[in-house]
Amino acid sequence: MAAYLSGPSVAQGNVLAKQDAGVFIPEIWEATLMRYRYRMMEMMRYVEVAPFAGNRGDTLKRPFIGRMRARRKVAGAPLLFEAKREGEWKMQVDRYSYTAMSVDAKTSFFTQVDLARAYAPEMMRALMEEIEYSLLSERATFAGYSADSRMTSPNPITFADILEAYQTMLERDVPVNELVLHIGPRQFTTMFTIDEFIQSGVFNSGNIASIPNGAIVGNVMGIPIVMNHSIRRNQPRDGDQPLVLGGDDYEDTEGGEVVATPGAEVNGYFWPTQWGDDQNTFTPLALPIDYVSALLTTRSSIKLAMAMRPRASSWFNEDYQEDRYAALQMYDIMVGAPKEGIIISTDEYGLIS
Repeated sequence: MAAYLSGPSVAQGNVLAKQDAGVFIPEIWEATLMRYRYRMMEMMRYVEVAPFAGNRGDTLKRPFIGRMRARRKVAGAPLLFEAKREGEWKMQVDRYSYTAMSVDAKTSFFTQVDLARAYAPEMMRALMEEIEYSLLSERATFAGYSADSRMTSPNPITFADILEAYQTMLERDVPVNELVLHIGPRQFTTMFTIDEFIQSGVFNSGNIASIPNGAIVGNVMGIPIVMNHSIRRNQPRDGDQPLVLGGDDYEDTEGGEVVATPGAEVNGYFWPTQWGDDQNTFTPLALPIDYVSALLTTRSSIKLAMAMRPRASSWFNEDYQEDRYAALQMYDIMVGAPKEGIIISTDEYGLIS
């Protein structure tokens, strides 16, 4: 007769039951994705981020209030009250991006923590690259706002270009202490020909490749100059140097997806989807081809609504004997203050003149 022992197991409390894995494993992946999310972004550091906890299709609203000015108070004189143009700014959160991969079951001897550490950075890089380029495409929104929001020169960028854009910002009563100038690597090389450019003590024109994305490389008139490696020569999808997103001949037999430079092709993959408000009615304008378009803007002019946490899922596919992982990110982008952005497009390659 068999003997049965009763009582709690010595391993009780230390075993992850199968029914718990569906909850526990995504939590591992979400934490790892969050860890790498902010490392992969440059533009996000210089825009206004609105934490979003709603559902796809929800609309964010805020009042539109014009800028006010202060006046000198004179004894006995009545107060002057400004009649402000007030309205409503609205943005619908409707973009839904994902990355997904399958891992052969022969690697299943690794723990989920090991797999998350290995694969999460690449999954998050792909998601954040999507958002980065979408933020950069808002250059087309600024260009379409007004004629003096877009500057085009058939020469490399000069101090006169920056000064003209700066003066326009002053005339628009934009807080100059919030201005940031985003430039690409090619324009950074030109910066060393500008006497007014005060470079950072860390970076110089000889080590551009080692400059982190989003690093402040110097200033002009006190305006921080930020290196954005995503700013390159404007090209359409069928141009000489379009963007190629993901994949190559050995990682992906289909190769990468070819898309236009952000903001360079009307209704392209990276093209603003929402713009204007009840006070400003305009449509985006494509960036000039073969130019490099820098962006002078404030830190609060572009609004990014993004779910606080990316969603992660994992499951085992018995048919193919593989683990499958997916990460999803819900977000949307819209310019909140179109007058606080100016595009400086210059010919850094000598292709125009």
